[in-house]
Amino acid sequence: MIISTAMVNGFQKEISRKVFGFNGHILITAYDPELIPYSEQSIKSDEDLQKKLSEMEGVAHVQQYVTKIGVLKAGNKEEDEIEGLIFKGVGEDFDWKSFRQYIVEGDSFKQKGIDTSKNILVSKVTADRLNLSLGQKVFVYFVDNAKRISRLRVYDFMITGIYNTGINEYDKKFALLDISRLQKLNDWCHFELVNGDSVKVCNDSINGYEIFLNDIDQLDQESDLISDAIPLSLYATTFKKINPNIFDWLSLQSVNEVIILTIMIIIAIINMATSLLILILERTTMIGVLKAIGATGKTVINIFLLNAAYILIFGLLVGNVLGLGICFLQQEFSIIRLPEESYYVSVAPVHLDWLLIGLINIGTLVVCIISLIIPALLVLRIKPVEAIRWE
Repeated sequence: MIISTAMVNGFQKEISRKVFGFNGHILITAYDPELIPYSEQSIKSDEDLQKKLSEMEGVAHVQQYVTKIGVLKAGNKEEDEIEGLIFKGVGEDFDWKSFRQYIVEGDSFKQKGIDTSKNILVSKVTADRLNLSLGQKVFVYFVDNAKRISRLRVYDFMITGIYNTGINEYDKKFALLDISRLQKLNDWCHFELVNGDSVKVCNDSINGYEIFLNDIDQLDQESDLISDAIPLSLYATTFKKINPNIFDWLSLQSVNEVIILTIMIIIAIINMATSLLILILERTTMIGVLKAIGATGKTVINIFLLNAAYILIFGLLVGNVLGLGICFLQQEFSIIRLPEESYYVSVAPVHLDWLLIGLINIGTLVVCIISLIIPALLVLRIKPVEAIRWE
């Protein structure tokens, strides 16, 4: 029970961390992402709004992003492989500290004092698919819809990093660029009055904000609070609603956990009841003697229940040592490995919730002791004369 609970919790926490680590818990956009995924509709970057959101209780981090669909080509030759991707532009506020755990080669493209607008991070899936490597120049084709005229634009980038989250839904779709490059490409400009003059201001528009929370369990409550805090022209939604398939799969793991624990408790009850019944049958003569010298049925029942409780507690101790020992070994040495393309993780994750482990032990102890009362009542039906004569 300890192992199954620890692994289910590990799966849920590790996969949730990966999913939200790439996209954020809550998205703020000018559209409904559930209906129009990866829309290029823009909103004005608002430092005051971003600061206000960052200061809200329960919010850990807020960052801006821009997305644009394009085609990545491995080289400039006609026979070179191509891949359609969603290019995600990230800025100075991007949480590289959290994302670096997924970078398997190279590093981020953000370097102080250096122009990084031509750098790109691709996933390991894309790199393997197109046979790409660090330092290689690649070409990206974008459709420019500015001024209602569609035209194809080609840009060259240099691969400075390769990442791998293990979640193919993202690794197959996304590449990371500097946000300023996509802002320039989209030609997001507007005019503002400065000292009475009309001034053209560019590159201050984004697709939206990604918000990271301190506690994922407060996701729905925080989403409601954030919806109330933003202008009516913006839309806030949780990433669970945008991509529910993964979270439905995780919820199914909780159902499996309950089924496994229930089956194990039933087996434990049957085993303990059977063991007590065998003890009673083997000690029938002893029961008769005890009753003959004046012991009450309650006293004899208590003797057997205490003996069964001793066996049960010893079994719990051994089970805890084995269960926790296996979990610690898995955490330390990653003994159980999994196909990452199927399970989103390469190693079976383990998370020990000590409160839950304590409740499992207490619950098992209480349920088994209660279940032992029924076979123990057989003692009351044993008559001293018949028991001694039976011997």
